Amino acid sequence: MSTNPIDEAIENLGVQGVFLRSTTIKQHDDFDPRLGDKDLIVQTRAGTTLLNDLAVQDDKTGETHLLFKVHFNCGLRLSDPGLMQGDDPASGVVVEISATFVAEYLVKPGACISDEAKDAFSKQHVGYHVWPYWREYVQSSCGRLGLPIVTVPMYRVSKANQKKAQPRPRKKITS
Repeated sequence: MSTNPIDEAIENLGVQGVFLRSTTIKQHDDFDPRLGDKDLIVQTRAGTTLLNDLAVQDDKTGETHLLFKVHFNCGLRLSDPGLMQGDDPASGVVVEISATFVAEYLVKPGACISDEAKDAFSKQHVGYHVWPYWREYVQSSCGRLGLPIVTVPMYRVSKANQKKAQPRPRKKITS
């Protein structure tokens, strides 16, 4: 087994799925995207907020499997430069879309993954698994809102996330 925490996690985790957990969409009352030709400023955010270890029992075999679940929050806001006060894009927000996705990973039987490896994996890899779902969600939501389609930029791990991972809130659940 590798001594690198990221490699430890990669060797012992298999993607099971990515699921939408919660979402909110807010549109400013006085904003109608179909009126006028506006160049809106796009801002995005993303990051993990909660890590869960979940023991589940297979009804057919009686075997217990361990799942590692990561909550990943995404957000996008559109600001109208005409409504901004100074250079503060937050003052001109006309649309805000946010979502929390849960990425689930099956832990290889018999593997014991360190918290350090889980933290590092959640900061550096989970975003790559969630991002295609987020991009599709934003594009389809824009269509439903009557907005021009916003193409969310490619996911990039920030330099801060590449440094030593800080512990995240944890919850152990058995079912």
